[in-house]
Amino acid sequence: RIIAAFKESDDFLEAVRGSASSYFSDGFDFCKRQLAHQYPDLGVDLEDVEMDHELLAKEEAEAEKKAAEEGAAGVEGVGEAVV
Repeated sequence: RIIAAFKESDDFLEAVRGSASSYFSDGFDFCKRQLAHQYPDLGVDLEDVEMDHELLAKEEAEAEKKAAEEGAAGVEGVGEAVV
């Protein structure tokens, strides 16, 4: 009976919401940012999304590295015979 009463209480609901939001929020915020970027006409609300500066720096570094690798691969391919 005690457990059932606790599950019906506001304290339980608050605890569940808090743990679920902290568990899922990082991935969900990332998903929302990706949706807003890919489909700007959807009107995804990004007001409550906080920017993860570490993730942003990591993504930018990876993009720069990929661009540098693609640029180097393009330069290597110049002048080679196509068979």
